[in-house]
Amino acid sequence: MVQRLVPAEVSAILFTTNPVNGARDESVINAALGLGEVVVSSLTTPDSFRLDRATLPIRNRQTGRQEVQTVLAEHGMTECSLDPEQVAQPTLGDTQLSQLVEVGL
Repeated sequence: MVQRLVPAEVSAILFTTNPVNGARDESVINAALGLGEVVVSSLTTPDSFRLDRATLPIRNRQTGRQEVQTVLAEHGMTECSLDPEQVAQPTLGDTQLSQLVEVGL
């Protein structure tokens, strides 16, 4: 199966169960600016969010080390440096995080 690549401002991975400690009452989201390629190729450390599955509040938020993002180019993808203002902002807001967990559940 071939998946179609979509231009993304933020790419995220949602785990409906905490993959580190196996906690079934937590969901974990890892997110990075741009396309997910920067996470897959270990070019960045994504932001990490841990949420309570039952009531959806954020239990823990950990800012990653993001210096570059991958974006679509005319022929494939390209890396772009991030401005300090972009790096200082969380990749996803509280509402977006809750909505993602709801979809995952």
